[in-house]
Formats: sequence, C-alpha cells, structure tokens
Amino acid sequence: MSTTAMRHVVTLSPRVLLMRAVAAVALMAAAAVLASFMRPTLTASSAAPGTFERGIPTAFGDWKPGPQGVQQADLTVGGDGERTNDRPYDEVVSRNYIRADGRGVMLAVAYAAEQRQEVKVHRPDLCYPAQGFRMLHWSLTRFDTLVGARGPITGVRMLTKRDDRIEAVVYLLRTGENYGQRMWDGRVEILREGLQGRIADGLLVRASMLLERESDSQRAFGELEGFLVDLAQASAPQARAQMVR
Repeated sequence: MSTTAMRHVVTLSPRVLLMRAVAAVALMAAAAVLASFMRPTLTASSAAPGTFERGIPTAFGDWKPGPQGVQQADLTVGGDGERTNDRPYDEVVSRNYIRADGRGVMLAVAYAAEQRQEVKVHRPDLCYPAQGFRMLHWSLTRFDTLVGARGPITGVRMLTKRDDRIEAVVYLLRTGENYGQRMWDGRVEILREGLQGRIADGLLVRASMLLERESDSQRAFGELEGFLVDLAQASAPQARAQMVR
C-alpha cells in the first residue's frame, strides 16, 4: 500500500468497536421484539372443525342428494398447474345435488383458517385453466339477497370448456371480511389484516353445472345463483355466518 493510501486508513479504538457492537445487538433485539409484537394472530371468527360438513345440508328445498360419479374440478391445483403438497385447506366439502327435473349441481366448499400471500385458497379462474379448461366467459355478479357487513356480496360467473365438457360456474371467494373477486383483492386484504395483527381466513363456495350447449349458460348462471342463496339460507347458523359475513 502506498504512503498516500495509508493516510486514509482509519483505525477504530477498541472502545468505539465495542460501542458499535453493543448498538448492533440492541437494534437486533429491538427488531426481534417488534416482530414478535406485530406477529399476526388468528382471528376469533375462524370456523370450528367440521363447521361445513355438519352445517351444509345434504338436501334442502327442491334439491336432493345427486349421483356421486360426476367428477368435479380439483380444488388442490394451483394456477401454475401444479398440485399443492401443503394443502391450504382445513376443511373441504364436495357434494352433488339433483332436482326433480333432472338438473344437477356440483357443490365445492373449501375453507382455510390461515390465508397467507404464498398459501391461500385457489381461485377457480386459475385452477380451471390449469386443468385444461378454456375460459369462455368471466364476469362479476352481485347477490342482492346475500348481504354481509359491507353490503351485497359479489361473486363470479364463469363459463369453461374442456373437450366436450361445458361447465357453468358461479362462486364466492371470501378473504377475511372481503368478497372482492379480482386478482389482487385477496392479497390486499391479507396485507390489511396482517398490519392489524390478524391472519385472514378464506372461504371458497363454488357451484357448477354441466351444460349441453354454451347458449344455456345464462339460464344456468341464474339457477346456480339461486342455488347458492337457498343453500346459505338452509345452512346451519355457524356455516351461514362463514358464507355471509
């Protein structure tokens, strides 16, 4: 090292080094305490185990238990087409219903007590395409007769097709207290709850119907929405409180 360069070398005294080390340790300890204080905790409104299995009726109104051979779209496939190993759900209920006129509805309910940015309830508009379905239609729909704390609940109408299978889908996706159905609504709600020290829970209620023709979709959407309204009203209070919050 040249004489000129050596003039710019600063040697710290042991006392200064000790003071800096103590300050660094104090900052790390403070950060750990703050992180512990801000760590989100589960909300008191989380559903008890078995809430949906016990609370969702197997028959109600004109709907009776339907044939169990109809395969539903998988709930455990992510938007990237991969099956999740750490399933994000604490409870899943899948049922088929049929009416006297032969109309059938497939119901899927998936509940997760903890919603995190990296692990959350899968959106049907992502998991259907991941399973080979083409998205023919997607639109928001409002349930005027399902009113939560923030007003009428918003859901989604979706028409999909894979080979010769045409499926009309209506679903509700709740994250915490929010029924926003667009891509970033759930992420924003998870962040908002986290800043308040809470972990948002999540619920997907999906009703779908197989169609012979794409032109039958509008009628099917109306029937599926009526089905979900009647289902919520017929469910036990604990399950209904989770569907309509």
